[in-house]
Amino acid sequence: MSSGGLDPEDERLLEKMRRRMVEEDYRKQTTPLTGVNCFVCYLDLDGFREKIGTAPHDLFETYQQQRQYILASFFQANASGSNSGVTLHHFDKMLWPYLFSDSWFFSTIDSSQQALQQISTVAAGVFMRCWEIGFPAHGAIAEGPLWWRPDLQIILGPGLVKAYLAAESMDSFGVAVHSDLAEKGSGAFTPTHRVLQRRRRLGLFPTHQDTRFCRLYAYKTNTTWGTESYLARYDKMAAEYAARPNAKASVKRRYRRSRPIVEAMLK
Repeated sequence: MSSGGLDPEDERLLEKMRRRMVEEDYRKQTTPLTGVNCFVCYLDLDGFREKIGTAPHDLFETYQQQRQYILASFFQANASGSNSGVTLHHFDKMLWPYLFSDSWFFSTIDSSQQALQQISTVAAGVFMRCWEIGFPAHGAIAEGPLWWRPDLQIILGPGLVKAYLAAESMDSFGVAVHSDLAEKGSGAFTPTHRVLQRRRRLGLFPTHQDTRFCRLYAYKTNTTWGTESYLARYDKMAAEYAARPNAKASVKRRYRRSRPIVEAMLK
């Protein structure tokens, strides 16, 4: 049976694309980086220690389901066909993500403009999928050399350090853009937001920094996400946290401060 009424030529093309899909997904999972200048994202889940202490098995099962969804949505190639033609949907500049406990790491294969647009979309997409596991998150993308051996699960380099430091410096949810990249991504990032810095926790005078964030629609694809439903999910998550007997005032303020950022990221 043909796929959506395709003629034999398109059927052959679709099958060719599917073979290419398998090859590309294998490449994304195995390609090493040896000091390549690329874009890298670090993403950290907030409130993880509390949840892992109460229901680790349930969290593990949810993790598996969401990881598969994230891979299918943002990392695996997809071929589809209809009587209007055959299309290959993929983020071809992205490498396979690495997940360790409450942290996500992923990178591009180079530092091209297309790679920057793709990692901005993927970072925003993974960020909002974290809500489905019940976690707000904070993270950042940065540019720099990276050494990555997927077969050995070793990842290190200045690019990752810059992304980590940028993420940990802000007292906000969202996936920030390192200041070095702020002017590079034409249309790839949100407008500037004034973000409170975490240095205040060291007893220093509170400071703010103008920061841009990743955008879900930075990279044009034929996929649409239900952004309104995700924004409603964020509001629900904020309300659920505020209703806890042990809710911290600082975290409730972070939810409120972050909402305009989250809304901008979903555009």
